[in-house]
Amino acid sequence: MSTELNQYRQFMKPAEIHKAVNSLIGIIEGIKLDLTVNSAEMDEVINWCNLQRPFQKRFPFSEILLVIDAALEDDFLSKDEIEDILWLCKSSINNTDEFNIYYDVTTSSIQQLHGIIHGIMADNTLKDLEIQALMEWLKEREFLKGTYPFDEIHALLTSTLEDGVITEDEKNLLRGFFGNFIDTRS
Repeated sequence: MSTELNQYRQFMKPAEIHKAVNSLIGIIEGIKLDLTVNSAEMDEVINWCNLQRPFQKRFPFSEILLVIDAALEDDFLSKDEIEDILWLCKSSINNTDEFNIYYDVTTSSIQQLHGIIHGIMADNTLKDLEIQALMEWLKEREFLKGTYPFDEIHALLTSTLEDGVITEDEKNLLRGFFGNFIDTRS
């Protein structure tokens, strides 16, 4: 990283850490929506880890990266390992006053939604189960109404699910929107 970027980042550390952890929570939640973890989805977790490696000596990355690295040693993420990672991430951000100063539940939820979409799209497939589970996640967070991209995703999913049949055209529309919302380069 450039010196200029490092100087800038020193002022953003708490915000960046919170966003990164919320993003990982979302990625893991998105990956587990279809009840299977494939290699492309594990690559998404590995990519997240690689982006955080420069901060591996700093809490909470020092603990999170250690747990993820151990979980990935066998090239498989079990349900228990996924739940352990989620628990660690959630406790890292929920039990730190520094994080609570910078973020509220809306910001955290939108960051997690971003991560969920990354997790869902990691394998470039969109399954009916993932669409239905994402809609359930949104229904549990109605307080996000009026926040981008909640309303847009909610409207697309409502339209997709209203007739009880999810067509390939509807999946393509969702994939297109998700592709515009997430940065697939990171």
